[in-house]
Amino acid sequence: MTGKRDGDDTGPPFERHGTYYLILKLAVLAAAVVVALKVAGVW
Repeated sequence: MTGKRDGDDTGPPFERHGTYYLILKLAVLAAAVVVALKVAGVW
């Protein structure tokens, strides 16, 4: 048993919301860069 029912999507959930996933990924990446620069004392 895989936990999948008949008719379920087989792809990952973010494929239906690709734009939002991309924006969220870029926002997390930008936040990580800002935190790294603050810790390093560059910004």
